[in-house]
Amino acid sequence: MGSPDFVILSPNGAREIGRTHYSIIRRSGVLILRGENRFDDGQYDIETSRLTVSDAGALPALIEFNHMFYTAEGSVLLEAHADVRTGLASCIDRRSGDQKLYATKIEFPAQTWAGASVILPIQRFLRESSPGTLSLYVFNCAPSPKVLAVAVEASPKPRRLPGYLPGAVEIDAKPDFGWLNFFVDPFVPKLHAWFDPGHEWEFVGAMLSRYYSGPEILMVTARARPRPDT
Repeated sequence: MGSPDFVILSPNGAREIGRTHYSIIRRSGVLILRGENRFDDGQYDIETSRLTVSDAGALPALIEFNHMFYTAEGSVLLEAHADVRTGLASCIDRRSGDQKLYATKIEFPAQTWAGASVILPIQRFLRESSPGTLSLYVFNCAPSPKVLAVAVEASPKPRRLPGYLPGAVEIDAKPDFGWLNFFVDPFVPKLHAWFDPGHEWEFVGAMLSRYYSGPEILMVTARARPRPDT
């Protein structure tokens, strides 16, 4: 992933509303993936994932995840935390003014992902030109701590990523409830992400909700869409 920058746009891609920067640091066999989203209205959030690296060629494994959302004044609005080693997970929601704390212990399946780290298995899936559907597990606050089975596949109705050159491939990722999908599909959060096959399947953008039942945003790599004043 390198250290990419993204522009945050309104869902239709017409208006810039913020900026995102990701960085990856490697320390003694541990990868630290950090993302910082800054919105023009002053709100911001910081995401940190710690992953272990074992065998050469193997995907890193998530060991800890933390995502903090802040108001423009700097107060904590939402917090998500998961420790895969101990199984402890918690979600804090202060959107209503009163603190709601959800805490539990989870037996995390192997290769559970959270936040931006979910890009890693999807990218591997695309690079290997694997047919069909990729199945994986994703931790999320919805609104309490949950590990969701997620199905990833090429979008049946691919769209061009706004602000990016043609050619990026769109994938859809959504929770998999088996035979219940028909009934719950309209109500579950989804991720739409774009990857560029001409640049080693680089992640170039996504349409997603900021958090559970939160506003939808569009992210596009900054190298494809510079600031209007540059």
